[in-house]
Amino acid sequence: MGAYQIPGFSESMLEAIGVSEDELRDAVEQASSDEDVVVWLRGHADKSKYREFSERMRNRTLNDLENPARFRERYPIVNERPDLHYLMDVLEADDRQMFAK
Repeated sequence: MGAYQIPGFSESMLEAIGVSEDELRDAVEQASSDEDVVVWLRGHADKSKYREFSERMRNRTLNDLENPARFRERYPIVNERPDLHYLMDVLEADDRQMFAK
């Protein structure tokens, strides 16, 4: 999974949809493509939890963080972009920066 980190948002998502980190890592290891992982997740995740988790995450802000200093250390883009307020916007901006080609 390269530089990708499971703890944090991804860990919360996996827990919410009933997939363990080990299960996901195994699926990724055995997959030939991203599509294989998507198909595996769709077959193993509890789809009834998607909406609840999405709503909860969509509405979380930097003010909701238990440890803002740790978050800012892990996602330094927050320090560069004071316009980012919602956590999903931070994660999206971080991904764009991290995986820019």
